[in-house]
Amino acid sequence: MSLAIDLDLHRGSFHLRVTLPPHAGTTVVVGPNGAGKSTLLECLLGVQRPEGRIELGGQLLLASDDDVDVPPEARRLGYVPQRYALFRHMTVLRNVAFGLEGGPRAERADRARALLDELGIGHLAERMPAALSGGESQRVALARALSIEPRALLLDEPLAALDVGARRRVRDFLASRFREVGVPTVVVSHDLADAVALAERVVVLEAGRVVQVGSVDALREQPASPFVSAFFSDPPPQEEAGVA
Repeated sequence: MSLAIDLDLHRGSFHLRVTLPPHAGTTVVVGPNGAGKSTLLECLLGVQRPEGRIELGGQLLLASDDDVDVPPEARRLGYVPQRYALFRHMTVLRNVAFGLEGGPRAERADRARALLDELGIGHLAERMPAALSGGESQRVALARALSIEPRALLLDEPLAALDVGARRRVRDFLASRFREVGVPTVVVSHDLADAVALAERVVVLEAGRVVQVGSVDALREQPASPFVSAFFSDPPPQEEAGVA
């Protein structure tokens, strides 16, 4: 299954124009603040209403010329927002079960519990979000996104709220999990270490435009803009250099 994007969005004075060929793996989107990274995810989710075409696994999610615009709830996209947005009045188990459809409540709870166990956090099932660490919250948010058996995953700055040590551990966990899930994944990040660890393809957005697409090595060797040059010439983050 692959994700292809060709969209055009005007929002006030901001203009987002993104065309990307089909890709089945993990794409990490980087760029300066205000480049349109989170807005791109909102377009994929269906929260924003761009013109153009979005195709996932042969299904059109958006084709404005043909009046196709699948509503967000029918797109079956797993989404992990910044700071995870867990329901603070619900236990971990209820958070994960929330997006499940069909069957009795007990059956949905069993399915949610099985997913928590699969992610190694079954022991957190009855905890409230306020009692979780940053890394635990991130895994619960991912479990909730995976609970709907998504056709693609979208993550917005998934590691930004974590401390240095947790960031390294969760990054390794995500890299492994993305390979296992095997659906197109788009990760918005400002961190070079995320791109190095997670990306099969890096997309650089600047001022609403794609300025470069390629592997980490290709962008490091032939940067297309001063931002790309600076981003990929940064020294390794402390946790990658072995400094706790």
